[in-house]
Amino acid sequence: MIRNPDFYKPAPKDNAWHCAPYEWWYFDAVFDNGYALWSNWYCGYPGTTKDPEHRSVDVCISTPDGMTIQMQPIFSLHETSASTKTCDGKWGENYARGGHPRWEIHFRGAQGGMDLVYENVTQGVREPPDGCFIGRIQEPRTDTYWTHVIHPRSKVSGKLIVGGNEIPVKGEGYTDHQWGNISLFDTFQWWYWGHIYLPNHTIQFFDGDFAEKWGYQRFKRMWLLKGEKVIDYVKDGIYTEASEIEMEPLMRISYARKLVQTFDTPMMYGTVTHRMKHFVRYPAPNCLGPEGTSPRAYMTWVCECDAKLEIDGQKVEAVSLNMHERSQFHHERRLVLV
Repeated sequence: MIRNPDFYKPAPKDNAWHCAPYEWWYFDAVFDNGYALWSNWYCGYPGTTKDPEHRSVDVCISTPDGMTIQMQPIFSLHETSASTKTCDGKWGENYARGGHPRWEIHFRGAQGGMDLVYENVTQGVREPPDGCFIGRIQEPRTDTYWTHVIHPRSKVSGKLIVGGNEIPVKGEGYTDHQWGNISLFDTFQWWYWGHIYLPNHTIQFFDGDFAEKWGYQRFKRMWLLKGEKVIDYVKDGIYTEASEIEMEPLMRISYARKLVQTFDTPMMYGTVTHRMKHFVRYPAPNCLGPEGTSPRAYMTWVCECDAKLEIDGQKVEAVSLNMHERSQFHHERRLVLV
């Protein structure tokens, strides 16, 4: 049974600022010339309610040889603004704006910057009826909630600026908008997140565990799109096995250079083997948890994805480069990756 794609489409206001204790707009891209981009545009401290006045733009650009440039300028409230009707935010002279099917981001930092246009090739998606993975915004409302509005795949073009040089780029990328008032540190133990771009299909997934107080229950989500439209959305049938574990020497955080995902759903089954190429956001704590807890360890990387799948009765075999992330909310500088 193929899903009704219109049921999952977000409204323009879903991409707007919701005046929540924390929100961010995320943009990534892997480019044909070997460069890659990761960026988050923050209103509120990411994942916690401790500093709703925090404003920053976190940008990482990786080069073809695997070097990473990271910038995160901080802004005051009077230097920033955001629309409550659509995606239109300003952080100083920097901005993220747009809506389906076209988005623009402009950034200048001490070490580089970018001017990029995202042109959606898939519809946007969100958990009906209000985008909440946890809790509800609509009636009957819950006291706490966390939302995730996703635009799974775009053609991306424009330029990067690295070392004073302007570099024309084109490739593919992903964008989303998240907001909430629940502490992600208290809610999740870890998650593995990513997207897989196939010739005619797009897969976007989470695979992780809730925190101890929720009994480490599994947290799984997967969107499957064919061409522009959603054909399936499931909350199980994703299994991840890690191997080739290495230790980052400075922070002593472990990570897997190889992951094998098995998909077993009514619409799709088979495997995707992910082999890490290089980091885009280097593995290190990127923010502190609530007082008295461990920091959050977070990393993103470009990987080569070798897919051997059957989707809706069609054999699909392809290799593509994609962006993946690993987030661990409570750790002792050692990540559990299975």
